Amino acid sequence: MVIDILKVIRNSLSPRLESILKGKSESEKENMVAMFEKHTSILAEFVQNEYFKKGVLNVGFFRQFHTLFYPVGYSIKAVGNDGIEVENLPGEWRKQFFSFRIMNFTDCKNIPRDLEKLITEFNAIQRVSREDILRFYIEFGQVHPFGDSNGTISAVLADVQCAVYGFKPFKYLHIRFRDKPFLFHTIELYARDSSMNGLTKILDEIDSFHSSQDYSTLPKW
Repeated sequence: MVIDILKVIRNSLSPRLESILKGKSESEKENMVAMFEKHTSILAEFVQNEYFKKGVLNVGFFRQFHTLFYPVGYSIKAVGNDGIEVENLPGEWRKQFFSFRIMNFTDCKNIPRDLEKLITEFNAIQRVSREDILRFYIEFGQVHPFGDSNGTISAVLADVQCAVYGFKPFKYLHIRFRDKPFLFHTIELYARDSSMNGLTKILDEIDSFHSSQDYSTLPKW
């Protein structure tokens, strides 16, 4: 099966583009769409070369993928749950402290270990299911390896993986921009029941959510 990675990535990120275009003039919109198309082409080429051709995920892939979501020289400033502001570079491990919310976050010093374990376990799956991809997405969020954009990069990759294995996409960015409490609800469900049956129930709720939404206003490719 031939997968149009670029189309998948653009559709995955389309809610973010829609939010950026709101209130902009036609000339501004045209310029922003052009930048979006250029940026997503870079993302698609990277995924093709560093994931599809190699056939497995690795820690280096995520660090490089994260850097591609930011301009060169960009610095991420973020405040942890302790109220302390820290500065991270794109691709650099998270430095800010996160306490328990819906589930425990990985301690900063354990990020490389926990991310490596998560990736190794996913790569070892012989027949990947939609539930396996959802588990990876949620647990990646629990590791929360970077200072920001963890949800964005994992949502895009999850949609790409779903396309590769012939599944319906999760479209978690669509959920995030339409109903963020529902996004947290799905994570709460996982915290209560992380079994395969529990994951299937979460997927049923995700699919029901999307079937109730009108996405006709979103940019499409």
